[in-house]
Amino acid sequence: MPPGPAQLGPCLAAISAGQIVSILLMLGGILLLAWAFRRQTLARPAEADDLRRLMAEATELAAALSAQLDEKAERLQRLLDEADARLAAPSRRDEPVPLLDDEPRQAMAGDPLAQRIFDLADEGLSPVQIAQRLDQHTGKVELILALRSR
Repeated sequence: MPPGPAQLGPCLAAISAGQIVSILLMLGGILLLAWAFRRQTLARPAEADDLRRLMAEATELAAALSAQLDEKAERLQRLLDEADARLAAPSRRDEPVPLLDDEPRQAMAGDPLAQRIFDLADEGLSPVQIAQRLDQHTGKVELILALRSR
């Protein structure tokens, strides 16, 4: 049977001051833990709202990025289609190049440089070797030799 109010007096008298301080500290700790738990429980809905808002923003960002990627893919496909169409269409490169008339060849016939190039080519030298020997550009030598063959 629990002690009655009359009997609590001697029980309290038996508790020392140190024990009372310990009991008060334990009660304070329990109250502090209860307060922290209550505060954390109240804060959770706000955290959940923040999480929902963050998820909504991430979804919007993913949708925007997806739309941009789709747009870029469509543009790239259009450019590829245009390039294919240009490649398939006949171009001016396929047209035959008109031959030069005989005037350049006749003009070179009296040119001592052209005659020297022709002579070295007849000896079997390459255009690069001829250009080095005559201190001329290789392109110039090749052009003169190309005009000779026409």
